[in-house]
Amino acid sequence: MQIARAIAKRVLSPSLTHHLADAVGTAMLSQVPRQQLHTSALRKADTIDISAVFRDEQIGRAWDEDFARVFSHWKGSGPGSVNRGDCRAIYYLVAALKPNNVIEIGTNLAGSSVFIAAAQRSHCGPYSKLTTVDIIDVNTPSGPWARTKMEKPPAACIGDVGLADRVEFVVQPALDFLASAKEADLIFLDGSHAHNDVYRELSRATKALAKDGVILLHDYYPAGRPLFEGSRALKGPYRAVERYRSEGAPVRVMPFGELPWPTRKHENRNFSSLALFLAE
Repeated sequence: MQIARAIAKRVLSPSLTHHLADAVGTAMLSQVPRQQLHTSALRKADTIDISAVFRDEQIGRAWDEDFARVFSHWKGSGPGSVNRGDCRAIYYLVAALKPNNVIEIGTNLAGSSVFIAAAQRSHCGPYSKLTTVDIIDVNTPSGPWARTKMEKPPAACIGDVGLADRVEFVVQPALDFLASAKEADLIFLDGSHAHNDVYRELSRATKALAKDGVILLHDYYPAGRPLFEGSRALKGPYRAVERYRSEGAPVRVMPFGELPWPTRKHENRNFSSLALFLAE
């Protein structure tokens, strides 16, 4: 698929390249043997009112305090980072659900990792922990942070804001890690967005959940359509979920939609591509 994308970028328009990538991804997804979802541990969709979570004034006050104490000093941002508005939504979600054991697939610059860990410190148990997993070692001198304005690798930045004891960095392919993971209260899937990878990861993630655990998806675009005019939709997460639905899996996706705060301030937009993957 990577070779097809590279060729397409050289000879096709961005729009055609995008459609070709989706077509190739859909074809590859169709070749994956059917995977089993273990939905018995998934939290039911009717037990969460996400809009009420985002309106919670107590969480809002805690956010203001943590932002002043931690986030105003955080330097982790750059290409591929979760935008600040989505990070705020993740903080609110963690504050509301209080997951002690969180797994994040796709560390990159740890931009979302610090928000998860700070929310756990303020709202979860004293032994709450985040395990953030990436296929590469993001903390090496040549890691993705070195191509940004960050002055230190993610682990050092996490330490600078007093969260080192709550975050474990793991270098391992997502499927391998999820195969042995257990009792996760929340799993954030933000690694590969390839159709077939997300399909497999969802299966493994449901096996790794504790009772009433939740899965959080990034870059989920309802109906596979852009969130606003002029943007494009990554279709892997949507296509993976739709295949499970077509196979009769009793699951529901809860997109975050428009948030009460901006996700991209310079564009004055509130649209979020985050979504919860829950049991019907």
